[in-house]
Amino acid sequence: MVPIDDGNYVDNFRHLSRLACQICRSSRQSYVMRWLLLIIVFSALGCAKVAGPTSDGGSDFDGGGAADACPELAKGQWHKLGETLSMGDSTTGPKSVDLTTDAEGRTLVAWTEGSPSGLFVSRFDTSWSPVATDFGLNGGETSLVNPTIATRGGRIVVGFLEQDDQNQYHAHLAQSDGGAFSALGAALNDNRISTSAPDLTIAESGDVYTAFAQTEQGQTSGRFRLVTTRTIADGGHIRLNPEQGGIAGAGASISYPQVALTSSGRLVTAFSESSDSWAAIRNLDNDDWDYIGGEIGAGLTFGTKLALRASDDAVFVLLSEFIMNGTRSSRVYRSDGNGNWLEAVSHDELPGFDTPYDLAFDNDGGLVAAYREGENDVWKLFVGRGAGGSRTSAEVPVTTDGALISAAMDYNAACGSVDVAVFDRDAADVRYVSVYRWVD
Repeated sequence: MVPIDDGNYVDNFRHLSRLACQICRSSRQSYVMRWLLLIIVFSALGCAKVAGPTSDGGSDFDGGGAADACPELAKGQWHKLGETLSMGDSTTGPKSVDLTTDAEGRTLVAWTEGSPSGLFVSRFDTSWSPVATDFGLNGGETSLVNPTIATRGGRIVVGFLEQDDQNQYHAHLAQSDGGAFSALGAALNDNRISTSAPDLTIAESGDVYTAFAQTEQGQTSGRFRLVTTRTIADGGHIRLNPEQGGIAGAGASISYPQVALTSSGRLVTAFSESSDSWAAIRNLDNDDWDYIGGEIGAGLTFGTKLALRASDDAVFVLLSEFIMNGTRSSRVYRSDGNGNWLEAVSHDELPGFDTPYDLAFDNDGGLVAAYREGENDVWKLFVGRGAGGSRTSAEVPVTTDGALISAAMDYNAACGSVDVAVFDRDAADVRYVSVYRWVD
């Protein structure tokens, strides 16, 4: 008996189609009996389709699903998803990019392009289709840069910076439920310079948690302070830490803040504080922050970018750490829950300077890290898979020969794949944003 799952038309189709093929090949049934059995099978297939899931919102974004977003691809190699998303010179072309995946397996990419640069979002199922081509600020006198994107339950939230005519940056959030994007509250920072767009995560409650760095009041340069916020449904921003110094020590300057929620609902932020790397954790029912142990790594992580994911209250941080010969190596550190940071995964100390991009967990709980390595403007993009302290990696193809600018990565749990957005340029300084997929 073929099992029919009323909530999964794709699996029903596979089961019934396989059965139809077996009937056609069967020599034990008469010609008439084969036809009767086929009629029964395809009638069941039609019923399974009727019982299958339907669009819950009616918009283009709500359609599709894993059947469309996870095409059959050869395993163990990289595949380009659809066409190139953005292409142009240093003026008209892309400026920055971020990527995430949703529960249906659809890949979402946010990028900026043009001059002044505008912000755009597309999603992939069978091909790329725009989710947003206008954030209300596109086409104006200001540039939108450094997008970050997250999604949950069909809702998309994008963080970005608006660069005004005074060359100051203002951090914003915008959201979409499938249609046009709208502003999610006022600017996050109070007319002060921010080092990066707000890193963000969406809680099950729908609240959006962000972390970013901004200058001290009245200053346009100098030390940056860590700011974390909770944004509720009506767009109200609630500060989660006191501004004066935040959780950074006196005189410290914060850069590259990252934010994540653990499965038990605790908020974790990781950041670089002057020349050291740190992580801190807070319970959401109070305003107290505590460092998770001491500094992460050997203390020689100047200007490093941090990527953080938290699962089951185990905190992992990907960073780039200076080593003895003056080069830099990517490493993943794990908190043991007792105030110690243990090296979880590291790779060979190769020449050149590494840049960490993203860190995620696969369906088996294994670490997936995206980073670049190289020197003299010849950079290679890698995705490493770590387990038990070992590492395997695969170089990601780029449009050009090693002129990698940046990248963004997420593990696509629905498709069982690693999806990477690659931002690179060729010898003529034509720039490209493309997306590649590696299937497990």
